[in-house]
Amino acid sequence: MADILAAQNGNWHDTSTWTGGVIPTTGDDVYANAFTINIDSDASASNVWNWAGAGATIKGGFILNEGVSLYSDYKAYNYVSSAPLITHSASSGVSRIIGETRGAYQATSLSKTGTGEVQITGSVYGAYQYGGTAISMAAGTLNILGNIESGTGNSSYTGYPLYLTGGTTNVYGDVNGNNTNITSYVYMINTAKLYVYGNVTSGATNTYTIRLLNSNAFCFVSGSVSNAVNGYTCIFADDSYTPEVIVHGNIANSNTGVQAIYSRNLFYKNTGPISSSVATYDIDSSIVASPRTMFTSDANADSPSTANVRSGIAYGNASSLTGTLIVPSASNVSSGVVFDNGTVGTAEASGEDLLNAISSSSDALAVRLRTVSTVETTGGQLSSLL
Repeated sequence: MADILAAQNGNWHDTSTWTGGVIPTTGDDVYANAFTINIDSDASASNVWNWAGAGATIKGGFILNEGVSLYSDYKAYNYVSSAPLITHSASSGVSRIIGETRGAYQATSLSKTGTGEVQITGSVYGAYQYGGTAISMAAGTLNILGNIESGTGNSSYTGYPLYLTGGTTNVYGDVNGNNTNITSYVYMINTAKLYVYGNVTSGATNTYTIRLLNSNAFCFVSGSVSNAVNGYTCIFADDSYTPEVIVHGNIANSNTGVQAIYSRNLFYKNTGPISSSVATYDIDSSIVASPRTMFTSDANADSPSTANVRSGIAYGNASSLTGTLIVPSASNVSSGVVFDNGTVGTAEASGEDLLNAISSSSDALAVRLRTVSTVETTGGQLSSLL
């Protein structure tokens, strides 16, 4: 393994870009050395840095191009410059980072501003020292195949594993809170959309795991949401906002008096009963005066579909759903037919109704009935022949 330092701005695979003319490869520690390196095709390294190790100068960074894969772990170590370690601005294609992502020292490890897609195969960690952001996401699609772990650094600073301002982020692992006093959580504003296909848990500290600070933000959790015994709220939407939060798994409060989710606009769907340890869920006190019992521990959490509830009837938590089923009146149901919980139909067909139906229908039987011979029509035919 070698330390490779950039000598000038340029492409990764150009020998003139690197001190000594050696192109980095698997096992090398690569330093931007205050220059900007364009990752022009698939590249490998042990780590990429923009700090002052191995005699390098702090600052600089790397550009991840469209369709390129970087096989490397990486973290920003840059408290001097606000420039990110890796930038992705491609408008299409899929770029990949085969490794884990860490934020550190008041810097951003990956800044994604392009509408293309970035896939990260490893886990993403918040800052381990002096704040910083692992990934800043503004547009396009970000797919993370590993877990999201909150930071474990200095409590005087704020560090985010994910800072989401737009686009769609899919996390296929779990999102976990931290066990230190650092303020570190997934931060969501503007139109950011987050889909978590694993579980969300809090750490044993007084900080959130996911925080939503805009009514246009959106959070979906396929798995469970649970806070630790001494933990804090897992998903928190500030009082000024009403972002949509959807949870399909169990919600469990392990810390007395602390909600697993705090949101004015929660939609909860579960295929089985809620954990017996949690029979209530707290909704913001400005909406209801006291905690609302959503379901008892032996109740199925599913509500009927709107198509099975009478039109105009509001139901569900906080009357958030409205039925669409149209039920006919008794005068539109045949006489004697029982419907709608015991109502009996009163409609009867008259001879005039039958004639009107035959005269306007294209049904084969109706056509034959319209042309069938009668005494009147047969007499008229005979009279015309005499």
